[in-house]
Amino acid sequence: MNDNIRLKWEPTNKAPLTEIETHLSNYFADKNTGVTILKNGSLLFINDDGNSVDNAKEAINEARFILDFRVVPLGDEAFLVVLHSAIAVYVSKEEYELVKQEVKSRVSELSFPSEEHIVPSGWSEDDYLIGVYGRGKLQFDAYNFQYHKRLEFGNK
Repeated sequence: MNDNIRLKWEPTNKAPLTEIETHLSNYFADKNTGVTILKNGSLLFINDDGNSVDNAKEAINEARFILDFRVVPLGDEAFLVVLHSAIAVYVSKEEYELVKQEVKSRVSELSFPSEEHIVPSGWSEDDYLIGVYGRGKLQFDAYNFQYHKRLEFGNK
């Protein structure tokens, strides 16, 4: 994919970063993992070798080219838009309800040129809209990189 090919709309995060931190801390507390949080809600489940910021920049730069996603509920409060085993985007239910109508009206702006969205059978409209919205948030993080925080869980 050409570096100049961008979405027409790269939405900005509406979920407070403290909410994301708290929710992830509660959900992953007993897991032996860590996550890097970027300011627009992108989550990088990558190893931290003391270079969190550099590792995050490299990972999010590569993530720009991932098109496919799946939507996974994170308890009853949020969703993870999973683009890769190591890359996801946090979308709270409250955030989604706030932007749902705008996402519906601007869904064509969340597609890359010549991209056709094929919605898998069994997906709801909400699954699809949450997914393209989350992917758009990731694109914003990729082109407007702002590191927020690294969280470690479990016995790490």
